[in-house]
Amino acid sequence: MSANDLAKRTVQDMASARAATSIDVVAVRNLLHNGQNQFLKQNNIVSILKNDPAFDKSKKDFMDRTDRYKRAVSMIDRVYALQEKHNWTQEETTIAFASLGEASPINLHNTAFQPVFFSQGSPELIAKYGPLVATRAILGCYLQTELGHGTNVAQLETTATYIPETREFEIHSPSLTSTKWWVGALGKTATHGVVQAKLILPGGKDVGPHLFLIQLRSFEDHKTLPGRIIGDIGPKVLGGFATVDNGFARFDHVRIPKENMLSKFAQVTDDGKYVQPPHAKLSYGGVRVPFLALP
Repeated sequence: MSANDLAKRTVQDMASARAATSIDVVAVRNLLHNGQNQFLKQNNIVSILKNDPAFDKSKKDFMDRTDRYKRAVSMIDRVYALQEKHNWTQEETTIAFASLGEASPINLHNTAFQPVFFSQGSPELIAKYGPLVATRAILGCYLQTELGHGTNVAQLETTATYIPETREFEIHSPSLTSTKWWVGALGKTATHGVVQAKLILPGGKDVGPHLFLIQLRSFEDHKTLPGRIIGDIGPKVLGGFATVDNGFARFDHVRIPKENMLSKFAQVTDDGKYVQPPHAKLSYGGVRVPFLALP
């Protein structure tokens, strides 16, 4: 049997096998897509994306990491433009991003930074920065993982020391191992971050890890602000997540306003007294949400 005859026979055998099956293909498809309506919704969004040149994949595998990142940023802009054009809901926009076949540089803004900010921030902090976060005027990242401790929150070394005289927190990286590491969107994209740091009260009492909003880069020119050492960790193994700018950060006694503590549940009074949350697990949500989003 020639190779051509073998190929024809394979096609015939596959057709016969499919015709003989008792599986309801449509039913299985709908099950995998959480129902027919969800399948049709996704199919409609994909049909829009695949006919848009912004999402052309033909040159992707020939691009270096820098061009892959730039392409991803362009796709982000285009998805949000299509959201406005087609009046997509947030769910439909999420489907569009999930259908790109490429990780987004702002994935952690949408799935970690933004949920933590809105779920853990005080009403005053949300009123001040919430509109900027929601409209991506602020692009955020979540700075928890450290070079020497991974995601072992109890061992994190970064400190946030409260200064009652000025009503500020001082964010500091006391050692090399306290360097924030592998943080998505930190290398190039993020303007702000939610940093996980040990809260140190006046007198030196350590009350454990808490969350703080810190500005990383200037709104004017996107340059790194004083007291921050920030960079990209470079290519990942086998070129994985080339479009995500995983980065590192160190802080040298950076002062932030007292209001920048995410204090919906736990607070520090003006004179430096600690107010415990109603339940410890309320603050744990700030740790758990990002874990659900990490690749």
